[in-house]
Amino acid sequence: MHSSWLNWAFTNESYAVAHPLFRERYSPVEVRPGQTPAHSQPLIANTTTRDTIAKDLGIHKEALRGWVRQAEADHGERDDRLTTAERDELKQLRKENAELKRANEILKAASVFFAQEIDRPRTRPSR
Repeated sequence: MHSSWLNWAFTNESYAVAHPLFRERYSPVEVRPGQTPAHSQPLIANTTTRDTIAKDLGIHKEALRGWVRQAEADHGERDDRLTTAERDELKQLRKENAELKRANEILKAASVFFAQEIDRPRTRPSR
């Protein structure tokens, strides 16, 4: 499961171009006539460990593990994590919820203020 995603990540040219860590070291190589494009063959064997890959990329192994787990969640291979879209939606909903709570507090304070104005006895100005 992990190795299939990693093979996809290293062989998918658009992913390699989009992600800055892949861009520097795994840019497409010039293909001569009669050769197979380098990006069409997996750069990682199934026996390669995540630690080795992380070391080759110059990142911590736990960062790579997190990326792999997140990619698996995004592709529906994991149910124990939120997808990136779900995380973005949750972040937006939390922000909206915080704004609504602030607005509620303002409205409560305003209603208390106006209730005090209504309950205050009115006195006539003395002449």
